[in-house]
Parts: sequence; C-alpha cells; structure tokens
Amino acid sequence: MTTINDLKQTIRMTPDRSATMQPKKEEPGFVDTLMKGINEADKNIQKADQAIENFATGGKVSIPEAIIALEQADISFKFITQVRNKALEAYHEIMRLPV
Repeated sequence: MTTINDLKQTIRMTPDRSATMQPKKEEPGFVDTLMKGINEADKNIQKADQAIENFATGGKVSIPEAIIALEQADISFKFITQVRNKALEAYHEIMRLPV
C-alpha cells in the first residue's frame, strides 16, 4: 500500500529543474502544486487519526464527525494516489516514444 511518505519520496526522485525550466515566480509549478496536494492529504490523514483517537478516548468528537474526517482523508489520499499514477503513466508513455 502506498503511503504519503512514498509519494513524497517519488517526487524527490525527479531530477532537479534547471534555471530555464523554472516557472514564473507568481505561478506555482507542477511539483509545487503536487507537493501542496500531498501535504494537504497528509493533514487530512492526521486530522482523521486525531478524530478517531479523541472518539476512542471519550473526547468531544461525535461518530459523524469522526466518519467525516475519515472519509475526507480517504478521498484526498485516493485522489493524490491517482494523480501520482497518472503522472507515472505519462512518464512511461513519454519513455516509450521513439526518438
């Protein structure tokens, strides 16, 4: 099973962008946007973990709140995993192109 750390490691393995490939400062690049999405998914997972822990220990979290937090974490994780899969598919397709 893929984890958030696996996704972050995959992003770090991409080659460094040269100065000519840097996007304009006011526009975030693809990697920046992807890392933002990964960090957001990580926050949702941590929020869900905290909600479940609070519910289990008798905290001020109701069952619907805990379930909503879990679903948000699940959806964001599935979304970022699918983005990664599509990026890898595109990379493999480019590598198959004849030069």
